[in-house]
Amino acid sequence: MTTDSFKVQKVQHSIIPRLLTVTRIRELSPAMRRITFTGENLSGFLSASFDDHVKLLLPEVQGEKPNIPVVGEKGLEFDESRPKPVMRDYTPRRYDPVANELEIDFVLHHEGPATDWATKAEVGHYLGIAGPRGSFIIPTVFDWHLLIGDET
Repeated sequence: MTTDSFKVQKVQHSIIPRLLTVTRIRELSPAMRRITFTGENLSGFLSASFDDHVKLLLPEVQGEKPNIPVVGEKGLEFDESRPKPVMRDYTPRRYDPVANELEIDFVLHHEGPATDWATKAEVGHYLGIAGPRGSFIIPTVFDWHLLIGDET
């Protein structure tokens, strides 16, 4: 085996802002909620690594559509007549291309914009995402991975 077999590969992705709709909510524990989303432009979503993250674009008012940017010459451009959304990084849990569904797990902290949104989310509510911007592809030559973390 060569040292190249152990190299992590960084892959860049085009950033595509997407408007998603909640289709299912599952309580995993009193402090964790899995929310499933779909959307017309979710097709082709790509998350190539287990540590990818997307930017959540939270709506100003629960149940309303968030300010979704377009990709312009200077990057993401938001509708200036509306407030920029609060953004948080989250890891996609799973994307099912056949069902065109994306799952994201939310830890329900005591407070915070994403926790507030996830706690009050209902089927039919909206959320925006952008990304992932890139993936770190871990070689498959490793026998195991050590992951360390907490609920957050």
